[in-house]
Parts: sequence; structure tokens; C-alpha cells
Amino acid sequence: MARGKYKRKRERAAMRTLPIEGLSFSMRVENLLKRNGLNTLDDIVHKSKEDLSSIRGLGVVSLAEIESKLQKYKSGAE
Repeated sequence: MARGKYKRKRERAAMRTLPIEGLSFSMRVENLLKRNGLNTLDDIVHKSKEDLSSIRGLGVVSLAEIESKLQKYKSGAE
């Protein structure tokens, strides 16, 4: 039983270091995130919605794309 707990913990840690290139964002969103120093899933997770929305050029549609990807990876990790 303990193995499963630690395996999931390692899987979540590995997902957090996943580069944004592996998240299949649109090229526009990927470029905007990189330009603002957000290179991994972990970088994005630690930003609030307000922080993300303050990124110049990141509109409502782009925010929705980011949120849907985050939901996908959160549900896949748990």
C-alpha cells in the first residue's frame, strides 16, 4: 500500500517539472508563457488567475485554454 502512495507522489513531482512544450498549448499561449518566465507546469500552477490575466496579450480565450490544461493535468495526477 505504501508503494502506491509514493509512486503517485513521484508521478505528481514528475508532472510538475513537465515543460510547457509538452502540454500542447497553442503557439501563442506557449510563447506568452515563455516570454513571462513560465517554463514548466509548476511555474503555471504557482500563479494565481489574476497573475496570469495580468500578462499582456493573454486574453480570456487563452486563460480558458490554460485553465482547461491545468484541470486535465490535475485530474490525471490524482
